[in-house]
Amino acid sequence: MNNGSRISTCFILLFTAACLLGAVTAAGQTIPSQEVVSLEPVAPSEPLYQKGQREFSLESSYLFKVIRNPWYLLIGQYYKNPLDYRLATQILSFRYRLTDPSGPSFLRGSLEMSAGLIFSAILEGPEDLFVGLALGLRYYFVQPGAKLIPYLEIRAGPGWTDAGRIPYAQQTDFTFTYMLGAGLRYDVSPRFSLALGLLDQHLSNAYISEPNYGFDALGINLGFYVHFDSI
Repeated sequence: MNNGSRISTCFILLFTAACLLGAVTAAGQTIPSQEVVSLEPVAPSEPLYQKGQREFSLESSYLFKVIRNPWYLLIGQYYKNPLDYRLATQILSFRYRLTDPSGPSFLRGSLEMSAGLIFSAILEGPEDLFVGLALGLRYYFVQPGAKLIPYLEIRAGPGWTDAGRIPYAQQTDFTFTYMLGAGLRYDVSPRFSLALGLLDQHLSNAYISEPNYGFDALGINLGFYVHFDSI
C-alpha cells in the first residue's frame, strides 16, 4: 500500500466517524417539546435554502473511471488520457448561500458558493497524491415541499502533486484541479444533510509548462453537511 492509500484510508475512517458522531449528536440532544417538529425533514421553503445560510460539508469520493475531458463537446480537441487513474478524494468546505430560491418552474433554485481543502489519494497512477484548494458554485433546484433537492456544481483551484513526469502523467508538482458535480441532497434535519452524486475530477498543469497531460476521473461522491444557523 503506497502513502496515498494509507492517508486515504485514514480520511475515509475520519469521514465515517464524523457521520456517526453527527448522527449520535442529533439523536442525543435534548429538544424542547415545542421544537420537536423541527427535526422532521426540512421543506425547501423553510430557511435552510435562504440567502445567508452557512454550513460545513465533508465529502468523500471514489473516482474509478478515466473519461474524455467533458469540454471536448464544446472545443473538440481534448482526449482521454490513456493511463489508468483511480482516486480517493476528500473535500472539507465552508458553504454560504448567495441567493433566496427564485426562478421559473423547474429552474427555480438558489445559488451557493464554497471554499474548500482537497486531498486526493491517487490509488492507481504515476503519482501518489494531490493536495489543494478550490472555490466553487453550486446551484440547487429548489421546489416547494420537495425532500430531494437536485444540484449542479463546479469547483476549481491550485494544488500540489508528486508529478510522475512520464508520458501522460503530470509534468509539474504545481498543478490545478477542477471538479464538475451533480447529485441529490436530502435534508435529514435542520442540522444535518446528506448528498449522493457523481463527480468528475480533472488534474493538469493548465499549460503553465509543456507538455500538459491532463486526465478526468469519474466516480461517486458522498457528502455530509452541518448547518451553522440551525445549531
